[in-house]
Amino acid sequence: MCEKAWRNVQPNTIINCFKKAGFYFNEEQCDADKLNIDQQTTFQSYATIDENVEVTGLLTDNEIMGINISNSDSENDENDEPERTLDMITANQAISSLHTVRQFIESVAGVDISLFEAIGKLEDFVNKQPKTQKLITNYFSTVSNK
Repeated sequence: MCEKAWRNVQPNTIINCFKKAGFYFNEEQCDADKLNIDQQTTFQSYATIDENVEVTGLLTDNEIMGINISNSDSENDENDEPERTLDMITANQAISSLHTVRQFIESVAGVDISLFEAIGKLEDFVNKQPKTQKLITNYFSTVSNK
């Protein structure tokens, strides 16, 4: 079917397509004689015309490293925004949030018991986290003279 359609394409059709796309050579008028379009070209020969063109290749380790290094440099250049850091959430904040989630689930009718078990496991996980001792300076605020 494709081969039959290809055979029905006229050289002027191709010329008109190139004109419509804006391909001109020195603003000259194109005609079929200048394009050297072979009337005997089959679809198969057209479709496989570039099958011997190398489109892939093997890279050496040094070439791969060079690509990786240049990519990481360009990523750093493109990303001029400062990195966002996540605010540390305390165990008390996490427990409070889990408590809020538990209250929500309790207010919904027909909730599977496994959700409560999952929240219990999360609460156990949070409670097992090592506690950090606060500094005494955390409890005082500095007063500035204005």
